[in-house]
Amino acid sequence: MTLQSEDGSWYDEMIYQAQDQWQTYGRYPDGGQHSSYLERPSIARPNMMMSYDYINENITGWESQEMAITLELGKGWNWVSHNLNNWVHKSRFTGHAQQIMGQSESYIKEDSTWTGTFSAMFPATGYKMKMSAETEITLRGLIYDTAEPVEIKKGWNWIGYPAAIAMEVNEAFANAEPDNEDYIVGQDGFAQYTDGEWIGTLKTLEPGKGYMYHSESEKEFAYNTAIYAKAQHMYRSSAVEETPWNADKHKYPNIMCMIAELFVDETIIDMENCIIGAFCGDECRGIGKYVNGRMMMNVYGEKNEDITFLVMDNDSERIFDVVENVPFTETLLGTVNQPYPLHISGGTGILNAQSNWRVQVEDGNLYLSLNSKMFDRVALTDVYGNTVLAIEDVASGEPINISTLLSGVYIITAEQDGAIYYEKIVKIGE
Repeated sequence: MTLQSEDGSWYDEMIYQAQDQWQTYGRYPDGGQHSSYLERPSIARPNMMMSYDYINENITGWESQEMAITLELGKGWNWVSHNLNNWVHKSRFTGHAQQIMGQSESYIKEDSTWTGTFSAMFPATGYKMKMSAETEITLRGLIYDTAEPVEIKKGWNWIGYPAAIAMEVNEAFANAEPDNEDYIVGQDGFAQYTDGEWIGTLKTLEPGKGYMYHSESEKEFAYNTAIYAKAQHMYRSSAVEETPWNADKHKYPNIMCMIAELFVDETIIDMENCIIGAFCGDECRGIGKYVNGRMMMNVYGEKNEDITFLVMDNDSERIFDVVENVPFTETLLGTVNQPYPLHISGGTGILNAQSNWRVQVEDGNLYLSLNSKMFDRVALTDVYGNTVLAIEDVASGEPINISTLLSGVYIITAEQDGAIYYEKIVKIGE
């Protein structure tokens, strides 16, 4: 049922579950948020209820169990959920949202007009939201009962995290009986279930975040909120590693997960001293993290994009191409037990520093030299991954004018004979 003003400036709706033929569900006529079951015939189909701040689905003891959750949403794509027992109407998000996606529904804004089948955000369900700006949205309603089972189907499941505080992944799924090689993906990382434990870059599940669970079989579980022991000291505590690249997790809606090993010829490289970056063209799409002897990485993008890889040796700060390139897909590449092989191009000297690599800035010019040979390509990128200068066929020692660059930090990449060399420079304003 929808009530709307004549000029269309405001409206109110109701959403409620299907009842049997002898029940209906409604509000008291006092204008408040109280609601009750009415012993009158109704149409046995799902309906809706909404009242600006929140929605009431369960009338049992709800006044004493009301809570609030604030969703912190970045500009661009966010994977979200909520921990309320109520449905939350789409109108709570349309002020800053440009697009809302569920697993089988969507809502898109085009020329100030919204179209699509999405109507409300349900508890224990994950969604993807594209925001026009950073914003915070506070939702209010009943506390979600975490004893309610979550149904998992074979394949992909868009799930929410309905608990009130963060939980370590192994704790959260303690009752789930996951299959070997089940995996769960979040915007900040992923983890795979292998030999009785979850291994990966995703350490905790957080309130307000949405996740994608890929299951090898149908199952159901309840979140194990009886234990919160490990998660609290891990919640938002992971240190950001310094790398020459930067990937924006909010720019794209989808994620490709990867578990890799590095090879030079047929020899496995110790990846603890390396950094892997995933790229589409010159744009960085993901940074690998070293976990249990494997390189694990979230790659952000869209279907059918061509993804390439670079490897930086931390000791020499030399950058190498990777032979393999892969089309972007939302499936996992590699497993913990069978990592995806990546082979370094021209990497025989990956652990040897190049003592004759020289970088000099003088009088607004950049000078690069290496073996007195021609560079195939020289590029400068800012800290956000934007290419600000790119030149092909640069002679060793040839001046490169950088006087017009704005103050800031820049990454130099110089390609020569299939190897890539890296250096960081800082331009200070006058």
